[in-house]
Amino acid sequence: MRTSSIISSLLVVSGVVSGLVGFLYQDNPLRGLLLWLFVACLAIAFILWVTSKIGLVNHWANLRTLHRCGIKSLYYMGEGARDLKKQLSNASLIRIMAVSAESLIKAQKDAFVTALIKNRADIRILVGKPDSEFIADVEDIESQHRKNTISEEIDKVQKFCREILDESRLKSKSMPIGKIKVRFFRTHLRSSLIMVDNSWAWMTLNLPPKRALQSLSFELAGNPDGLFEDANAHFESVWKWAGKFSEYQGYSSD
Repeated sequence: MRTSSIISSLLVVSGVVSGLVGFLYQDNPLRGLLLWLFVACLAIAFILWVTSKIGLVNHWANLRTLHRCGIKSLYYMGEGARDLKKQLSNASLIRIMAVSAESLIKAQKDAFVTALIKNRADIRILVGKPDSEFIADVEDIESQHRKNTISEEIDKVQKFCREILDESRLKSKSMPIGKIKVRFFRTHLRSSLIMVDNSWAWMTLNLPPKRALQSLSFELAGNPDGLFEDANAHFESVWKWAGKFSEYQGYSSD
């Protein structure tokens, strides 16, 4: 920033000198060139000054990093995910990882039904193990009002899954549909994830005592070298680990 200021100052001085020479010596054959140099120096100086003031170089570097990581957008306090219903409805593989996922499953019920019927989607849901020490800790740190409520939310998720499959079977008119499988983790949650196929994801930081809806979210593209692949590896590792201890096979349509 200091270098930009020095260069900007030198350009202003050069521009002023060139302008004065051009204005004062009208018979000078280089008058046109000097006046053009005057304007150019001032314009470049102004651009450098603005760039320095707003930190444009740093912003550009940040944008390049975001692009390299496959981060399409940043959202805060539950903003964004406007196309979530469309993303879920058109998906063949849906992977969800959250403390309870109750609000998501309830809000996107129609999208899950559509995906199960239209795409025979494979839906995998990872939630906290009800009544585990992990769930008790989250309840304690989030709020006194959350005491003994998250396990109830997870029970509701299991109920919603049954309802979604029942509705899908009814609407499919005996045609094959997809499947829903739920597994439970005890300690592994770091960020809530919604992953659609291998092309799109929604990742939310978990920073209790804030709830996920109050935290920062990243919209991710399926960049092979970016954050999406890290999220993919994380989900698959926890899914495999959780499968050693629990899988609610009753949700599968197989």
